[in-house]
Amino acid sequence: LLAYGQTGSGKTHTILGDKADPGIIPRLSADIFERVAASELKTEVVVEMVEIYGKEERMSDLLSDSKWGADSNLKLRQHDPTSFYVQGTKAYQPTDSAQMDIFVQAGVDKRTVAETNMNHQSSRSHSILTISIRQHMKSGTLREGKIRLVDLAGSENLDRSGAQGQQANEAIAINASLSVLRRVLTA
Repeated sequence: LLAYGQTGSGKTHTILGDKADPGIIPRLSADIFERVAASELKTEVVVEMVEIYGKEERMSDLLSDSKWGADSNLKLRQHDPTSFYVQGTKAYQPTDSAQMDIFVQAGVDKRTVAETNMNHQSSRSHSILTISIRQHMKSGTLREGKIRLVDLAGSENLDRSGAQGQQANEAIAINASLSVLRRVLTA
């Protein structure tokens, strides 16, 4: 799921929501753990969260202990022709939706944001939350699925946002990466 749009248009709110109106992630988390509790199968839920930031598109583990230490500039790797992963991320196994919410909020709190004229908390990076669900079938086989929720940084007009210096450079990089994504999706 990709949240895509102009800065300040509500992408992050749609993904996260608030206590009064939960967004996609809290609703999905509650549904996943309700299904896990109702299932007779051994089920593992694993969560990872990364940020892609800057002109160099550096990847950082948002669930690690440090912001831009040894766990930054992570590499994208390929398992097979259809399966990719970020090498070096820490994976956690929440046991319920409340614990999942804690992990997600910890990642959100580390995300790179800045104030602009268009948005007082403008996301300056793309974040990707990966939820892996593994079920151990009675036949002995393993069934696995992944859900990726992507909160893209918002596109912005430099004149309207008032971005200057580093923020202007970030906006240019964000707009360029979103243009590439738009071309990929169109193709």
